[in-house]
Amino acid sequence: MTQLKAGTSADFSNSLAAEMEAAMKVEWQNVKGSPLPGGAGEEDRKILFVAVARGLLKFLEDHKHDTLTTASSGGANHTHTMEWDYQ
Repeated sequence: MTQLKAGTSADFSNSLAAEMEAAMKVEWQNVKGSPLPGGAGEEDRKILFVAVARGLLKFLEDHKHDTLTTASSGGANHTHTMEWDYQ
């Protein structure tokens, strides 16, 4: 089973936080017409993306029973399970 990874400052790759950073770079370029600035703000952005990703996955974990994970059709049950790594 694939596990969603929020990411940390020390382990940023292949994470939700890294995807947020990539999307930020694209959107910044689209709106501002120039590359997303690096420098001093880059570390702060990564901290923000990690915090948002961890909060989102923690929220989903805390409310996983509030979402539809089982469906019945024609007498057969079909179940999905989800896991998140928000640490």
